[in-house]
Amino acid sequence: MAPFHAAGDHSRRSARNTLSRAISTYIPTIKALSYARRKKLHLFDERGASLSPEGSRNAGLLLVPMPETPGATNLPGVHKEVQYIHDSTSKSAIKITVLGNPTPAEVLKQVPHHDIVHFACHGVSDFNPSNSHLVLLTPDGTDADKLLARDISSLNTPGAQLAYLSACSSAKNPSTILADEVIHLASAFQLAGFSHTLANLWETEDQASSEVARDFYDLLFQDQKNFDDHYRVSAAFHKAVKKVRDKRPANYLGWAPFVHTGA
Repeated sequence: MAPFHAAGDHSRRSARNTLSRAISTYIPTIKALSYARRKKLHLFDERGASLSPEGSRNAGLLLVPMPETPGATNLPGVHKEVQYIHDSTSKSAIKITVLGNPTPAEVLKQVPHHDIVHFACHGVSDFNPSNSHLVLLTPDGTDADKLLARDISSLNTPGAQLAYLSACSSAKNPSTILADEVIHLASAFQLAGFSHTLANLWETEDQASSEVARDFYDLLFQDQKNFDDHYRVSAAFHKAVKKVRDKRPANYLGWAPFVHTGA
């Protein structure tokens, strides 16, 4: 539960901290790590163009934004986050699908057909971790509905590559009884077959979430020097989080919740 990636002295110009010395990745078990690395990540060809694992179609990115949620605070940064992603992917061949009024049923239907999924919404961690959920909409759009961790983990996603959960507490398990079990939204996406999951350990600042997402996709799709794709994903996320840390090093609660899980 501890944010080991944030350990150390983060005073200005100090390199005596984990973030300055290593790219941190969390994984629930050695078996999960073996499975995640066995699955090759093919988001790019040798020219840096985006493609699917089969190489027969453009890689697909599913965007699930919720700037307004019934009964919850608005997330104004979601609009910027969506625009940042469009801007970052504009020069790649990746195909973006945006769900304007996302319901749990529609998301569960769409996820298996995309290589990357990005959620920008509220997240809730439950004391029964299988009931942790992303907050979406009912079919009529008038009320909030839950996309449950247990429903996500049951998905069959043969093309799953990367899940970005820009949602509060999406990598948190608040249950002391189940503290030794890695059960939360991020692990649910891993169980569904995603090699990489980017998530948050606790409630995050709207502005910081937008900045990390913007810089991550910029680095992922524009930096074509490294074609070891598993490393490419983790390195891009590490650099994006470090950039926020470098701006506001003393604001630990602002930059430390962002974590990478997977290969």
